[in-house]
Amino acid sequence: MAVAVETPEAPPRDHTRGVVARIVLRWAAIGLLTAVAYHQTIAAVAVEIASKTLLEYLPVALLLLLGATVGVSLRNDDELPIYDRQTDVIVGGVLLVLAGSLQAMLNARYSAVYLAVHIDLVSLWLFTLSACVLLFGIRPTARYRWVWLLGLSVFPMPFRVLVLAFGVERYSAGIAVLILAVGCSAVAVGRSRRHAAVGATMAATTGIATLAVITVFTPELARFGYMAIPSVAAMLTTGTVMYVDQRRDAGSLRPYPHRPVNRLTAANVWTGVVMLAVGSAAIALVPVPHVRPHPGTTFKELSMRLPLAVPAGWRQVSAHPLDFDRFYGRHAESVRQTLVQTQGDVRYDKSALPRTVVLDAVVTDRPLTLDIYHPSIVYDTIGDRTSEARAVTLSHGISGTIETVVDDKRVLTFNRLSWRWNDAVSTMQVTIFSVDNHLPGAPFPQPAHNPLRVINPLLTILLRGNAVTTDETPSFKDENLLTSVADGLIDAQLARHEAA
Repeated sequence: MAVAVETPEAPPRDHTRGVVARIVLRWAAIGLLTAVAYHQTIAAVAVEIASKTLLEYLPVALLLLLGATVGVSLRNDDELPIYDRQTDVIVGGVLLVLAGSLQAMLNARYSAVYLAVHIDLVSLWLFTLSACVLLFGIRPTARYRWVWLLGLSVFPMPFRVLVLAFGVERYSAGIAVLILAVGCSAVAVGRSRRHAAVGATMAATTGIATLAVITVFTPELARFGYMAIPSVAAMLTTGTVMYVDQRRDAGSLRPYPHRPVNRLTAANVWTGVVMLAVGSAAIALVPVPHVRPHPGTTFKELSMRLPLAVPAGWRQVSAHPLDFDRFYGRHAESVRQTLVQTQGDVRYDKSALPRTVVLDAVVTDRPLTLDIYHPSIVYDTIGDRTSEARAVTLSHGISGTIETVVDDKRVLTFNRLSWRWNDAVSTMQVTIFSVDNHLPGAPFPQPAHNPLRVINPLLTILLRGNAVTTDETPSFKDENLLTSVADGLIDAQLARHEAA
């Protein structure tokens, strides 16, 4: 009689390593395809960060978002076992098309203010979101919905407006990033609304205290320090305290002692990979404005002293400083000078009335900021139409540009000539305005004192296109006048160094 021998069951295979490997591979694919699609954008952002613009906040923001992601991942928050791959593909495809549309169309609409707006970073956010939906599924991606919402902080325009509205650049930048840190901390520890509120309060208190200590003891700390140290300290402190408090009852500080690592919801993602590869290649072909600092012509003997020397044939009526340091850095200097001809000239006015021009000069050690803050942002030009810039050649081989600005409300036309030059350390931008109203007291463009006003023209461009803000038939009536003034200013400023 044969005796049946029971064979012991093989122990269940631990699929943890396989799951982790697949997660790493899918994130590597997302990173690679994103880098290919947005290589121009990434290069532009790298130049801006190296030039010490406000985009220095982006590495800090990404670190805070990573912390929030880790916090959400550590929760015992399993998704329902409901899965529809077809829905994933549809939703991911729609998001991918939206990302490509933003990159291809809105970048062109905002080309003049590309550096200030950076719509392509919103496109990058959408591309990454679509990639996660296609490679991981809707439900796993939606689990991080608050992280995705905070991820919109990579769009720099609201951050710029917030910093400009607060005033002092370093402190306001620190506060703006701290607001994001408070939100990320609340998401990271927010197992419940009470935990989220406690985490937000703890992060805000820690961040404000750290910012106060920095302000008192290291007032000359660079702006990046004001943004990074309080925010990271706030999130690390909050996350550590709340994590230890959560795990102490379990008797272990291990992150996953209470549950196994689940298998990936989306098993077969090759369709998503192909869609992302095609979308990445298409987006990579969309041109992005080339970004590099333009310090202008170098004159090592150039005097950077303000106000500028008055050229022969002109007299200075007034000179006063401008509040431009919030745009161009705390070491920036700026001045507005009003000049009037000592004697009228029939070449510039048929009645030989003495012409008036206004010049604004800015000196900064961050030349790229001169491109970031376009005149439509710096000046109160809501509703005005501006022509394409035309190149002009000035004395000593300096290259400049001239534009027309049409104010339809006041029925005025301004000509604006500008150039840049530097002494190998700092860069100076000079802008000269003339107006077709030659009478004394005629109005000139004024600096914008409310940074929130810049949102209006941006929305106008978004909804109605560039045509409503572009002068298609420019008239450069005062080109000779402005060129003459510019040549005189250049000669007088260079002569100032020789006299010294």
